[in-house]
Amino acid sequence: MTASILEEIKRAEHESEQIIQSAEKKKQEIIQDAKKDSAAFLERKEQEVLRTVEKILAEAREKTESLKRKIMESSRLSTRELERKAEARKEKAAELAIKVFEDELNDA
Repeated sequence: MTASILEEIKRAEHESEQIIQSAEKKKQEIIQDAKKDSAAFLERKEQEVLRTVEKILAEAREKTESLKRKIMESSRLSTRELERKAEARKEKAAELAIKVFEDELNDA
C-alpha cells in the first residue's frame, strides 16, 4: 500500500513536471511570437514614418521650386522694368547733352 502511494506520488510529480515543462515551452513560444509581432509592427511603423518623411520632403522641394520660380519671374520682370527705365533715362540724358551742347554752340 505504501509503495503504491509512493508510486502514485511519483507519477503525480512526473505529470506535474511535464505540465510545468509544457507550460514553460508554451510561455517561451508566446514570448517569441510576441517578439516577432513587435518587430514586424516596428518595421511597419518605421516604413510608415519613412514614407511620411519622404512625402514631406517632396512637398517641401515642390514648394521651394515653386517659390524659386516665382522669385525668378519677379526678378525677370524687375530687370525688364529697370532696363526700360535705364533706356528712358539714357534717352533723356542724350537729349539733355544735345541741348546743353546746342546751348553752348548758340552762346558761342
